[in-house]
Amino acid sequence: MDLYNKIISHFLDSSEEDPSLYGVLQEIISGNSTDMDYGFELFFPPENDICRLRDIYFYETQAGSSLCLNTLPQNCGSFPFNIENVQSELSLLKLDISVEANKRLRNMYKNDNTFADLDEDVFIHRTCNNMVAWIMFFPPSGNGKNITVSEINKALADKKIVYGINTEFLNSLIETSDRYFKLFVVAMGAPAVNGKNGYIVDHYPREIKNHLDVNELAKADYISLNLVLNIKSGDVICDIIPPTKGIIGCTITGKTIPALNGIASEIPKGRNTDISKDGLHLISTHNGHVEFSGSEFQVNPILDIEEDVNPSTGNINFLGDIHIHGDVCCGVSIRATGNIQVDGVIEACIIEAGKNIVVSSGIQGQKNAVIKAHKSVYAKYLENCTVYAKEDVYADCIIGCSIFSNGSVKAITGMGAIIGGIIRSSKGVMANSVGSKTEKTTSVLLGGLPCDDCEKNEIIEELKKLNLQIQRLEKEPDSVQTRTEISKLRLKTYASRMKLELIDKEVRAVLKAQAAKDKRCLICNSAYPGTVVSIDYKEFRIHRVEQNCTIGMLNGCVGRL
Repeated sequence: MDLYNKIISHFLDSSEEDPSLYGVLQEIISGNSTDMDYGFELFFPPENDICRLRDIYFYETQAGSSLCLNTLPQNCGSFPFNIENVQSELSLLKLDISVEANKRLRNMYKNDNTFADLDEDVFIHRTCNNMVAWIMFFPPSGNGKNITVSEINKALADKKIVYGINTEFLNSLIETSDRYFKLFVVAMGAPAVNGKNGYIVDHYPREIKNHLDVNELAKADYISLNLVLNIKSGDVICDIIPPTKGIIGCTITGKTIPALNGIASEIPKGRNTDISKDGLHLISTHNGHVEFSGSEFQVNPILDIEEDVNPSTGNINFLGDIHIHGDVCCGVSIRATGNIQVDGVIEACIIEAGKNIVVSSGIQGQKNAVIKAHKSVYAKYLENCTVYAKEDVYADCIIGCSIFSNGSVKAITGMGAIIGGIIRSSKGVMANSVGSKTEKTTSVLLGGLPCDDCEKNEIIEELKKLNLQIQRLEKEPDSVQTRTEISKLRLKTYASRMKLELIDKEVRAVLKAQAAKDKRCLICNSAYPGTVVSIDYKEFRIHRVEQNCTIGMLNGCVGRL
């Protein structure tokens, strides 16, 4: 309807109406004329007034032929103009040419059917958004005179075209005899160019993919994990690319077109980082480990220990990452809020990390090692130890261990064996072999949140101890000190109960999701007798060697899938 209204109003604004123009108008409105148009060429049939004018000028040498007018600038393969609806604009241009040709043709004849003396004239058409103007030259008739540059400039001024005029091209057209009945782009506006938004170029990954490199012998290289990304003070963390300013545009009528400036990007500035003086870089202000947390880069301290850690060294509690290049001997306790990486062997000790634990050699726990990670555990081998992982556990070999994982347990590199012990996993277990030829009891329990269950039991035991302490204090003589002590214990009791409720809520949600879409299973190449797989308190026992098996829940029962 917008195009229809534009064409109707354009037609009615003509100084005189002519019935012959109604046919052109109906063709354009109905869309039939576009079937004859090709690309950006306007097609005019022989009966159109522009074709009749051309035939008269060329002494009927081309009588009866159609006319195609190219709307593009010379040597231009596509429409370069900032026009919202090209087809609507070309339809208006086509109608405008037909109306102007009709006027010219009627003014050309005298009453005695001789040609009137008409000077050369120009037809100028502006697009609706005033970004492009076309010009067409009508030749003189009778004793009419050729047009001058000043007259063309006046015609442009009458159309209020003051910007983007191709003056040099226009002057050259005056000297060209082959300029009639052709369309030329005489003026072009400058479109506004919005500025580009600023952005960040990272020098360090925002997400560390825990990918194990495996050699030709299917042995994993745990040193190559590089979970600790070392950085020195002054090193560049990321480049800050600033936004650019927008370039204001202008229409051919001289009206400015506003442009938007680019938006500066959010700078991921976190702890122990700063912006360089030129504002183009985010740099580290400390030596340490760089990581992306939430929405920002931060540099955390690293405790780098070149030698073994033993009882003479003492226990270690560190707010950051720890990298031990030697072994961790018996009787040591190591805790860190970040990652813990041990290049040697871990013996009977306690290791707890706020993130990942990587043991490049392995763990010989002697049934006394306790390993806790709030993310994943990676070890060459796990032997006679207890492992808690909020995410996954990876090892080449797991022997006689108690594993509690809220993710998956995988022993698929190297030997890839799980022998003896209890493996509890929320999602599933993958191994080359489970159990042994000696039929050593190996329990695989799938489902729930094993780490949370253990934490829940610890809280329950703690609550029992707190209640016993409160009861003991309540029997003592009343005093300020006693009341203060009881108050502290009750506050601890309240906090523990709140934590217990949160764990229960999380476990219920996980169990509901697992029941809705059960993917819990044991996948292995070989499963030996003595292996027991349990899901939701339902068991499946291996009585003979099973090859290439997947054991999971099917129709409420545990068995081979």
